Amino acid sequence: MSSFRKRVPESQPKIPPATRLNAHSAQLLVSTGVPSLDDLLGGGLPVGGMLMIEEDRQTGYSNTLLSYFSSQSLAAGHKLCIVNADQEIDLKTQLPGWATLNTVQADAPVKDSTSEAMKIAWRYQNLPRVDGDDDANRQKTGSSSTSEAAEIPFCERFDLMLRIQPAIVDQAQVEVLDGDRLLRLASSEKYGGDMYQCVLDHISSLIDDGFSSLKPMAPNTERNILRIEIGSLGSGFWQGSDSLAILKFLHRLRGILRYSYAVCVISFPAYLYEDSGTRLPIVRRIEHLCDAVIELESFEGAYASPSDIVARQAKSGASTSQDYHGFVHIHKLPRLNSLTASVGRLSLLHTGGGSANNLAFRLRRKKFSIETYHLPIEGGVSERRVPAKDDPKALPRVELKPDWARIVFSEAIDGITSADFHYFWLRHNCPCLTGCRHQTTHERLIDASVIPLNIQPLRVEASSVTDSDEPAVTVFWAPIATKNSTGELELPNEKEHTSVFSVDWLRNNAYATNREKTHDLPPHDASLVTIDYQELSDKYGDTANSTLENTKLTANGAARYKALLFDKLSRYGVAVIRNRGSDTEDIIYDFIDPSADVIPTHFGRIEHLRTDNTENTNNDQLGYTNSPVRLHTDLCYAESVPGFQFLHCIRPADVGGDNYFVHAESAANYLKTEVSRRAYDLLTTVPVRFDRKQNNFQALHVSPILRLGDKPDPATNEHRLEQVRYSYFTQGAQTSVPFSELREWYEALQVWDKLLYRDDFQIKANLEAGDVVIYDNLKVLHARNGFTGARHMAGVYLNSSDLWPHLRQAKEQTVTAEA
Repeated sequence: MSSFRKRVPESQPKIPPATRLNAHSAQLLVSTGVPSLDDLLGGGLPVGGMLMIEEDRQTGYSNTLLSYFSSQSLAAGHKLCIVNADQEIDLKTQLPGWATLNTVQADAPVKDSTSEAMKIAWRYQNLPRVDGDDDANRQKTGSSSTSEAAEIPFCERFDLMLRIQPAIVDQAQVEVLDGDRLLRLASSEKYGGDMYQCVLDHISSLIDDGFSSLKPMAPNTERNILRIEIGSLGSGFWQGSDSLAILKFLHRLRGILRYSYAVCVISFPAYLYEDSGTRLPIVRRIEHLCDAVIELESFEGAYASPSDIVARQAKSGASTSQDYHGFVHIHKLPRLNSLTASVGRLSLLHTGGGSANNLAFRLRRKKFSIETYHLPIEGGVSERRVPAKDDPKALPRVELKPDWARIVFSEAIDGITSADFHYFWLRHNCPCLTGCRHQTTHERLIDASVIPLNIQPLRVEASSVTDSDEPAVTVFWAPIATKNSTGELELPNEKEHTSVFSVDWLRNNAYATNREKTHDLPPHDASLVTIDYQELSDKYGDTANSTLENTKLTANGAARYKALLFDKLSRYGVAVIRNRGSDTEDIIYDFIDPSADVIPTHFGRIEHLRTDNTENTNNDQLGYTNSPVRLHTDLCYAESVPGFQFLHCIRPADVGGDNYFVHAESAANYLKTEVSRRAYDLLTTVPVRFDRKQNNFQALHVSPILRLGDKPDPATNEHRLEQVRYSYFTQGAQTSVPFSELREWYEALQVWDKLLYRDDFQIKANLEAGDVVIYDNLKVLHARNGFTGARHMAGVYLNSSDLWPHLRQAKEQTVTAEA
């Protein structure tokens, strides 16, 4: 009797739906949702494996790949676990939808194979296609014994113009650990804030609940796949027990995945792990712990600057292809159950001429794809695979400014090389048909009154996304409340709003072209204005003449110190001196010659700003309280205003009392050219009354807030700003403006005030005992926060005519010595 026993298919465990076997290693594979990425991985992502996508610096292409992965999970009926500490997840608005095979085939035009072949060079004609329209990409997989499983494709065909149906999300097996929930779980006593261990335990429990390969399944039982998606692992939002927490996490996760029916895709912001442009060694250790690693290097946000990319491609003989959106670098390929990666045998991109260093990606209107990077065709061919550098269809360069965007066109037409657009203008002119334009008449629906004038985009991308693949600029916005049919404000149900502007439309509607005269933000980095006196005394200290309260410098050291003061004050208008000492009288002569003296005021020769000051009879002002004092210049009510003031910290407050400063001259120039010329004109022409009435003092002066010089600058023919008088607590009632113009003046004042209180306009300094800050009282505004405790500051006013010659002499002396 024969020992042969026929296998009965029904008695064998079924492979999960939407999976297939690797022809080389018999490894079970799942799709990433992007056919070209599956091809690079050798047919798909191995079950039990881990793929890492190294994010590009400034753009969101890695998020697009993650959305494909999630949508493929829902299309295949797999269980999905999403972890993201950086943002909240809303699958209904973030995932692309897909069309059924029948719909696609019904809508697809009949192709003429002859004409198609005529367009392809004979040498490429017979190469296999990736991401094509044929049905190979929708290979029916799963258990062949049932028709139900055969209907589930290995990889669906997704359309980025569609959004997934909410009903699909509601019925799907999805678990989400996003920002707030993850932080709440990790903050429990069990984890003590360790997000990595919290996520690891959660994944482990999911795998134990039906996805472990160590637990046998009953015959004729179909397994399912667990897909794990982790966004921006290791970003600043992730908290761990130590600096190596990410390495421990990946090592343990890989061990858990090996004995499971699960796959994991991780995006990793590798650019955060750099030092002066060089990646830290930990990045290579992280890559080693993953089964596959690819990197997206977009043209907008590459590790090198755009000019470096152009130079590098020019050196290699390639042109910057704006038909592509970036390069794809393969750092590691999966080789589970094999000593070598199977990509060489199974990848169409590799057999078709691609390589790990010759791949690029593009994001079209409907899909993301990875392709072999082609050089431009030379000769008289009408169709170019890659646009030439001077091709008008090449993508523009987008430069994002704080309040506007500059579009630099690839070709100058009618002399227009660039155009600047305010963000609020772009949002108001959004051409979308999902709330901003009527779907039939295309007339504007959005009201200008709902557009915040300080609106800023989430991100801006240049790509060929129009119906005709014309170059376009896509702006992504946070949703804003718009008016519904009854005129009430209503926030739309969308995660972000998208505005797509064709380059031709932007060029034809440009209202600020080839602008040369622009101004940058005022200085706002405190390190630019800081001098550490202790470092100078360590190097140039005069020990013979120093005391415990006051460290003296040698003549050479004093000259260098005053030269630094000259540089800081002439460039930034403010200088912060750390660890200067406790003798206010001695500090005075850091800034002026001993033959000169300070400016005495009704507050005294040295004003002692403290809440318990009873010596000064004119202490009935905000400076002698613990209330906050907003931005202002001093003594606006005086005819002659002190040029400089320095504050010496005798004792800091127990809590609060931090100082902050704004370079008002830079802020005024920014107002003039970048925000509102009309507001600038009003603030430079309309007089304001400043008056002060105290116990034993009274004064009044009338002047515009921004006072211009009498003579125009020969270079620009514009009057330069000479002085800022700005003090909200001594500003009198405005009576010099006609009734019909007063609102306009107040609107100008509000625009100015809102600019000043932007974080990117302010230099902030927390003064400790012995620290000194000196600032130009004509060009720099100063303020302080409210506080508690016995804060004590000594204030001294100085003449500009005494300060500048003294510091300039030291600067010249230092330059001469160095020469």
